[in-house]
Amino acid sequence: MPSRRCIIDLGDKRDPRSPRFRIALIRSELVRTSIEGYLTQRGTVLDRDTPPEWFQWLDDLHTIFQTRCADPPQDDEPDDGKQPFNYFVRATISTSRRSKQRATGEDFYHESALLPPLKPLG
Repeated sequence: MPSRRCIIDLGDKRDPRSPRFRIALIRSELVRTSIEGYLTQRGTVLDRDTPPEWFQWLDDLHTIFQTRCADPPQDDEPDDGKQPFNYFVRATISTSRRSKQRATGEDFYHESALLPPLKPLG
């Protein structure tokens, strides 16, 4: 089955609840523009199964998903924790009559938000 790409609407840059507002807080302009371009122009691959957990459906109806904000890196790409693929967007599929699938961004966060809290040493 060929991969399907989905364009994500990131909302208004002035709305603190929108993914676009949170993306604008990233210090690196290169990372910001990379994430926005990938999500709003190229689109994320729906149902991507490699690498594991790159894309995940969050409901049984396949209407809500979370995905990393870039295609998987090449083996020689650095991972300093500040690359586009270190960020996630959560989105809801919207109905579209256009050729490309579309979704509405609901949340945006760094992968560290998915880590369990550290247990205190004691």
